[in-house]
Amino acid sequence: MKHLPTYSLRALSLIPFLAFCLFSQLKADIIFDSEFAYTNNFTTVYNGGPNPGVYPDGSNPQMDPTNSYLFQRSPTGDDTQTGIGVYKGDTLFQTETISMDFHLNSIPSNHSMGIYLRVNEGTGMGVLALFNISTGGNLRLRLFYDSVLSSGAVGTQFQRVDVSGALTAETNYTFQVTQGIDGDSGNSVFRASVLDEGGSIIATTIQELDATDAYDAAGGIALRMYSGTNIEYFNFKGENVTPVIPEASSTAWLFGGVAIVLALFGTKRRRARQ
Repeated sequence: MKHLPTYSLRALSLIPFLAFCLFSQLKADIIFDSEFAYTNNFTTVYNGGPNPGVYPDGSNPQMDPTNSYLFQRSPTGDDTQTGIGVYKGDTLFQTETISMDFHLNSIPSNHSMGIYLRVNEGTGMGVLALFNISTGGNLRLRLFYDSVLSSGAVGTQFQRVDVSGALTAETNYTFQVTQGIDGDSGNSVFRASVLDEGGSIIATTIQELDATDAYDAAGGIALRMYSGTNIEYFNFKGENVTPVIPEASSTAWLFGGVAIVLALFGTKRRRARQ
């Protein structure tokens, strides 16, 4: 009975490790550190402001790959330009948490950021979790339903929480949204929170929507951003959120590793036959 050389066996043992690395890469967060990190993973469905007749074209969210962040630009000078981008990947509803890490450069007079959940492909509507930052570091968390992505209309508010002086400039935070189903009532449950860099909750709001609503169905997710560099967005993450197009360097490294292992295995097998 012939035995595989020890070196070949060791090479084979690396395959599960490389497979794990590949799986980890595919499950990675969407990190805004490359030129196409936004356009690879999101489709812009709305760009607008308070004067669409004056600024009809809007502007897509823009990457700053040198400093690794995403922001909503506004070349027209409209300081309340809004951009909405729908995640391109498939999302299956389940109890899950979606979040965005961001850096607050300065305290704006009025600035906001939102995450859409359960976006219905047919109606283009979903649930919107929105936070506002205003003068003095005041924070407002709100939940809306029947939010229309194509027009930017926020819809009907069904929960609101205000916290005075909650945020400070030159600080990192996380905006987090959790969705699920109440086991007793069957209602949809939504929670929006802002966390500090250490993961402690600064403010949170939770509310249910009736089980007869259409929001129990599977749906997409999206980002809502206001213009200006007050907020720099670092990454977007969640249980069902992965890069639609993995980084080329990561993919090449992983498949290159697999190729090396297979080549070593093949070489040792040929030597063993000689």
